[in-house]
Amino acid sequence: MIHKSRGRPSNRRISHKIKDRVIRLYRAQYKGFGPTLASEKLLERDRIQISDETLRGWLIEAGDWKKSRKRGRHREWRERKHHEGEMIQMDGSHHAWFEDRADPCVLMSYIDDATGRPSRGLMATRGRFRRWIASSAISRNADCR
Repeated sequence: MIHKSRGRPSNRRISHKIKDRVIRLYRAQYKGFGPTLASEKLLERDRIQISDETLRGWLIEAGDWKKSRKRGRHREWRERKHHEGEMIQMDGSHHAWFEDRADPCVLMSYIDDATGRPSRGLMATRGRFRRWIASSAISRNADCR
């Protein structure tokens, strides 16, 4: 079954006269504006209501706008430290490791930045771990994130 309107222009299509006027206005007054801002300004200043997507399509068709994807900034990798022990990265996992048989503990993992090797692990209750951090040199040099 094929609809009779297939292949015909829409009854809701905006006239070529308005389309040409909008493109002329864009080129004269709104060059450099994106389709969203341009459609807002067309409504505000010229009393022409047109959706930003319709305007985008017209501008692409007229060659005044290019399709482009916005790419995220490339993340630069930090160079590894030169000497073992210069920076230790720590990660902790707070969990009830022993279920109800003991207090919740923190499983800590330490990785040396220069070598990329794990240096040691520690399992401690949260209170004991906090006391250890406070009493060690780590608390003075820690970058806690």
